Amino acid sequence: MADAITKGEACAYCGDAFDMTVPGKRKTRDHVIPKSIGGGRSVLNIVFACADCNSLKANHTPTSLRGLANDVHAFAIRCRVMADHVERIMQTRGMTIGGGND
Repeated sequence: MADAITKGEACAYCGDAFDMTVPGKRKTRDHVIPKSIGGGRSVLNIVFACADCNSLKANHTPTSLRGLANDVHAFAIRCRVMADHVERIMQTRGMTIGGGND
C-alpha cells in the first residue's frame, strides 16, 4: 500500500485506491498545510488524496486534526457515560424510551 501511495495510485490519508467512477474516490491534490494558513505550493506540501478525505480534512493541519480527534473521542466518552447514567435513572423509574412515559 505504501508503494501505491508513493506512486500516487492511492490516497495519502486512507490508503484507498483512486476510482474516477466513484465521486468520493476521485484523485485530488491536497495541501498538507493548507494554503490559507501559509502552506506553500511546494511538492513537499502536496499529496494526492481521495475527494472524501480531502473534503473531510478541509482547512486542518495534521496536528489540528489529531487534536480534533482527541476532543471528539473525549466527547464520545462523556456522551456514553451520560447515556448510561440516564438509562439507569429511567430503569429505576420504570421508564422506557418511546414507551409513552414522556
